[in-house]
Amino acid sequence: MEFRVDHVGYAVRDIEQAQKQFEELGFMRDGEIVDDEARHVRLLFMHLGEYTIELVAPLREGSPIDGFLKSIGSGTYHLCYAVEDIDYQCARLQQQNYKLLLPPQAAIAMRNRRVAFLMHRHLGLVELLERNEG
Repeated sequence: MEFRVDHVGYAVRDIEQAQKQFEELGFMRDGEIVDDEARHVRLLFMHLGEYTIELVAPLREGSPIDGFLKSIGSGTYHLCYAVEDIDYQCARLQQQNYKLLLPPQAAIAMRNRRVAFLMHRHLGLVELLERNEG
C-alpha cells in the first residue's frame, strides 16, 4: 500500500509544557527538540507504543502555525503519511483538489528526507513524507 500513517502533528504554543502534559498520558520523548529555521517551527517527536505524535510550536513570530494557534488553539494540526514516491503522490493529490502549500523538500527533523504539505478543504492539512531516505 502506498500510504501509511507516520505520525499526527499536534500544534502547541509551548513545546516543553506540552511535552510534560503528553508524558502524563504515557508518551515518551523521542530525541531532542529540533528548531527548523526553514519552516519557523520547533518540533519534538513523542511515542506511545506504536503511535507517534509530532509537537509543533512556533519558533518565532510569523510562524506558519501562528494562525492555527490563534484561531483554533492547541490541537491536531496535520496527519503525516509516509509514501514511496512523493512527487507522484503530490501530483496525484493535486488532481484530486488538494492545494500544494509546500513542494517536496528536505526536512531537518526527518533526517533530511523530503516532506510536502498539501491542504484539502474538507480534510485539512496533510503532510507527505518520503519513505525512503536519499
